Amino acid sequence: MLSPDFRVYGFTSEEWRRLAEVVRPPSGGMPADRTPRSGVVAVTSGERLRALVSTRVAELDVTKHPWPLPLAELAARHRAVWSAQIAVGALERLAERFGERLRREDTGLSQLLELLGGLRELEAEGRLAVWPWPVAEWPIPTERAVLRALDGLCAIDRVALLGVFHAGDLYTAAAFRRGPLGIETLVGPGELRPAMGLLSGDFRRDYYHLAEAARQAVGPLSLGCFGELATFQALAENPVPGAFTTAVVTRDIVLEPATLGVSVPLGLDAGRALFGAVRGLASRFGADTWLRGVNIAPALERGLPLFEGDLVARLGFDPLRLLGRLLARR
Repeated sequence: MLSPDFRVYGFTSEEWRRLAEVVRPPSGGMPADRTPRSGVVAVTSGERLRALVSTRVAELDVTKHPWPLPLAELAARHRAVWSAQIAVGALERLAERFGERLRREDTGLSQLLELLGGLRELEAEGRLAVWPWPVAEWPIPTERAVLRALDGLCAIDRVALLGVFHAGDLYTAAAFRRGPLGIETLVGPGELRPAMGLLSGDFRRDYYHLAEAARQAVGPLSLGCFGELATFQALAENPVPGAFTTAVVTRDIVLEPATLGVSVPLGLDAGRALFGAVRGLASRFGADTWLRGVNIAPALERGLPLFEGDLVARLGFDPLRLLGRLLARR
C-alpha cells in the first residue's frame, strides 16, 4: 500500500485532529449511555491466565479473575466490544514465521497480507481466539483484488483528494498520490490552503480551487470527494442505505471526477435503498406476505456455481458468507 519512499507533509497536530473529526459524530463525544469501544486480551498458558490487557486500561488485575471464561463473557465482564485469547509464545512464533517468509521483492501490501495469513494459522492451531469475529472469517483479500480496487479508485501517478469545508473555509484536506509501488505522498491542508486564494464561502464553488491547488502541488486528480464537515459526520454516524448516494445526487457531497470504481458502489447503494423503500411500501399495502412467498432461492442456487468459485479466487474471501455474517450481526 505504501511506497518505500512514502512522504507526508502539510500536517500539524491540529490538522491531524481535524482529519479525525471528519468521521466522528457531530456532538464530538461519546453519548452518556455508551462506553468507549474497547477490547480486552487474555494471555494464557494452558488453562492458566497469565495477563489481562485492555485497550482502555494498560493492565488488569488477574489475581481473582475467573478463568477459563468464554470470550463473550470476558468481553461483557469488562464492558468491551471484542475480546481475544492468545497463548504465551504465540507472537514470537508469528514473528519467526513472518520473517522466514519475507522476500526482498515483497511490497508493503504483500507483507501485510502475509501477516494476516499468519494470524489465521495461529487460530487454526489453537494459539489464538478472537470474539466476536474469528480470524478465519476476516475478509482478507488477495493482493490482486486490492490492486484492482486501487486501480478503480486512483490510477498510478494520479491523486485521490478529500476536501472538507466548514463555516465557509477549508476545514481539512488530504491528497494521496499513488506511485508504481504504492501510495508515495500524503499532502495535508497546510500545503494546499495557501494556494487556494480567496473563497466564496460555498464549497460547491470553492472545491475547484482546492482541486487546482492539489493538481499543482501533488499531481492530476483521479478522484476528488468534497463536502461540508457536518455532512461527512452525519454519514459516518448513521450510514443508512442510500444516504451517501442521496448526498451525491443533492450535491451535499461532490465527486469530481467520479470514476467507475466509485460509480458502481453508488449504484449498489441506491439499489439497497430502493429495495428498502419497495419493501416498506409493500408492507403498507399488505403485499409483504406475497413477497415473502416468492421463493427465488432455487434460481440463485442454480446460478451461483457459475461464478462463485471464480469470484472467491479473485477476492480471496467469500463475499456471500461475509454478507450473511454482517446481516446476522445486525
